[in-house]
Amino acid sequence: MYLYLSYHVHVSSHGAKDGSEEAFDYRGNPPDKSKTGGWLGAGLILGSELSERICVMGISMNLVTYLVGDLHISSAKSATIVTNFMGTLNLLGLLGGFLADAKLGRYKMVAISASVTALGVLLLTVATTIPSMRPPLCDDFRRLHHQCVEANGHQLALLYVALYTIALGGGGIKSNVSGFGSDQFDTSDPKEEKQMIFFFNRFYFSISLGSLFAVIVLVYVQDNVGRGWGYGISAATMVVAAVVLLCGTKLYRFKKPKGSPFTVIWRVCFLAWKKRNQSYPSHQSLLNGYDNTTVPHTERLKCLDKAAVVFKEKDPWMVSTVTQVEEVKLVVKLIPIWATNILFWTIYSQMTTFTVEQATFMERKLGSFTVPAGSYSAFLILTILLFTSLNERVFVPLARMVTKKPQGITSLQRIGVGLVLSMAAMAVAAVIENARREAEHQYKADMISVGVDDSVEKEKEKSELELKDIP
Repeated sequence: MYLYLSYHVHVSSHGAKDGSEEAFDYRGNPPDKSKTGGWLGAGLILGSELSERICVMGISMNLVTYLVGDLHISSAKSATIVTNFMGTLNLLGLLGGFLADAKLGRYKMVAISASVTALGVLLLTVATTIPSMRPPLCDDFRRLHHQCVEANGHQLALLYVALYTIALGGGGIKSNVSGFGSDQFDTSDPKEEKQMIFFFNRFYFSISLGSLFAVIVLVYVQDNVGRGWGYGISAATMVVAAVVLLCGTKLYRFKKPKGSPFTVIWRVCFLAWKKRNQSYPSHQSLLNGYDNTTVPHTERLKCLDKAAVVFKEKDPWMVSTVTQVEEVKLVVKLIPIWATNILFWTIYSQMTTFTVEQATFMERKLGSFTVPAGSYSAFLILTILLFTSLNERVFVPLARMVTKKPQGITSLQRIGVGLVLSMAAMAVAAVIENARREAEHQYKADMISVGVDDSVEKEKEKSELELKDIP
């Protein structure tokens, strides 16, 4: 939703749309197009996103195996730690976007966030390398009977600090790097406008490339060489990316902060509530900024129109423009669509937790090579790339033949298809998990228990051991 606010329905204090502000170089002068922006600057920005994906995916996709296998934390608690980390990273994207739009600007926010992320991965490398940061090793017998010593608060402290430092930096990068990249192209120039379209294609290619490298190469290094080496490579990648980003300062085009959309949304809602007892003007043209609006006035959510009712006082802060009110209405319309995707991301988050744990109990040998459990996420990424390509080349043309519409099916219909496929996937996952649990009881294997409190299993094992000790 934040990206929508920033780049599609930009809500600003002056009611202008994104792209109307002029760019400048690092000295504050009008940029020389031959020496700044374009692919000169955008290429370095793509490198920052590539490095961020390598770091975050290399950590999140295989973190649960470290928590369960090395720190002896229960499956349920490990899954909670991973999802809390990823959830915090995404939520902090809102903070990063707010700070960039309100004060710092995208360049400073990306540069600071890249440095913070590098620091976080360095701390994680230290946390996973120092022996005292892990509990004693646990043999197979103790692991089978849930007798392993779990990592204590002191050992987890540095791990938590590292993870949430990464989340802080990653959130700042995630919410600003694509916008900073688009700032390198002048949309009023047809040639650069076309280049910007290719930029976003390459931007998402960088995301996929970084993710694939992380789940294939880094996960293998973490499992077979050492966590310290795996996270150390991630840290070095992020440090190099931060240095390169800073060294390219002279090549970028900058734009002044436009003001955060959240500030304006809050103000429109506050003013509408504050003026709730005031009467509507006799004609909508009397609303503030009606004649200069860039978004047509509508009758929906009319209660918000009161934010544009002119007070007798001449305080400009106490009145919004019609443009701002209408843009907030558009945002409100997004809320139901946004809400329907909450459960989808609840499902998606399991790809980094229980699905990886399940993979640890699969037959993963290809000859003499054992595929790391965390690398199974590569199938997820490859499937996304495959269907993204098939969508435009196969599915859309077929849908266009049926619907007679240029886009084939609407964006909402595409979201609906995605949700239906997600439900089908989870139904299959439920059947497989049921079969796995039956196999667990049949062969008494030490497998993970999805949705079952590990303490119950521990008490059961403890009772059995006590009964055996009775003469």
